[in-house]
Amino acid sequence: EATETMECIYDDLYPDVWNTPSEREAHLFETEESCCEAWDCYPEPPRWYPHFNSYDEATETMECIYDDLYPDVWNTPSEREAHLFETEESCCEAWDCYPEPPRWYPHFNSY
Repeated sequence: EATETMECIYDDLYPDVWNTPSEREAHLFETEESCCEAWDCYPEPPRWYPHFNSYDEATETMECIYDDLYPDVWNTPSEREAHLFETEESCCEAWDCYPEPPRWYPHFNSY
């Protein structure tokens, strides 16, 4: 069953052509880690990111959600810092999840 992620396996059943000088470096590795780094085995981890469909015009806020369904473009060097976060707090600080809290203020018409 296809999982849409690459997997590196350890055995000697690889194609013979991969053990030729022109192919060895690209296809055969000493460790699973080096294979997966080269072939992008690791699925993207879940992150916190802004959920634009949750934008509330009345409060001018939106929520941040945590999963791995964010757009691929957000996990590129130019977009990652602005859109993907390790914590809900850092996402909400960047994207205004919380409305301004009520505050005390002088009510000049009350006296």
